[in-house]
Amino acid sequence: MVDLRDRPLVETGWLAEHLDDPDLRIVDARWRGEGTSRQLYMTGHIPGADHLHSVDNLDPDQNYVYLTPADLRARAELIGLQPEQRVITYCGVGISGSLGLFALHLAGFKNLALYDASWSEWGTDPWRPVERD
Repeated sequence: MVDLRDRPLVETGWLAEHLDDPDLRIVDARWRGEGTSRQLYMTGHIPGADHLHSVDNLDPDQNYVYLTPADLRARAELIGLQPEQRVITYCGVGISGSLGLFALHLAGFKNLALYDASWSEWGTDPWRPVERD
């Protein structure tokens, strides 16, 4: 059973205040590649965010069930995530961010939260900092 009672969701103000926290890792679960609508999503991401596309946490040969916990942990470790870190996931509107959060939970991460407002809020606020690739 998943127990997400300890700060399962973060809000924009909290995230903005903690961007410089060296113990916080932010994971952008959005798909990046050709065909992404620039009208739907402004290019860029929350400063310091790492990219870990949530659909790649699923095994296409197994009817899209999650990869094994060991494989999920290996994917997270490829971008430098460690299970003891505080990790916040987000995406465009919160759906892929939720899938990414659950994958990290399966991988053994305990200190997780979702930025549910995601890029739909952060990326449309002209006062929020944005990193562009």
